[in-house]
Amino acid sequence: MKELYKEWYTYLYLVGLDITNDKHLIEEKINDTLIIYTKSYDSSRSKPITFLTNIMINNINYYYLRKKNKKIILIDNYHEDCEEMCWGNDTVDVVDREKKLTIIKNNLYILGDEDRELFNKFYFELYSLEELSIYSELNINTIKSKLERAKKKIKKHIENN
Repeated sequence: MKELYKEWYTYLYLVGLDITNDKHLIEEKINDTLIIYTKSYDSSRSKPITFLTNIMINNINYYYLRKKNKKIILIDNYHEDCEEMCWGNDTVDVVDREKKLTIIKNNLYILGDEDRELFNKFYFELYSLEELSIYSELNINTIKSKLERAKKKIKKHIENN
């Protein structure tokens, strides 16, 4: 655990500072993040930096949601959030966020199998573009195009229904 702490502390601290200035909270959430990492990281699903970043952001957001009764702040400096495609990058409460994500998930049926799989892996399983490229054996620019077309198709379908 000490090695992990040394390796990731500075990075996770900077991620925390992007969300809050509460240094004690950041320290606490770094520890929580590293504990979750040691218990549940799966190298076949994502890179360590992607996993750690998302866990850190979620830990801080959930703290504020539960303890401070504040709204969750959506961060997409690190990974684009699929709900932004339809509703913008606003601060939303967790109930609205879950409803919106459910609406998106319920409309994925309009995509072809390959596009749906890429969309799910990128937006919900948080694969990086590089990981998707290896997984799908497609060029990164091709993946970006497919994801962009899929987002537009889903957005149009949601708006029309």
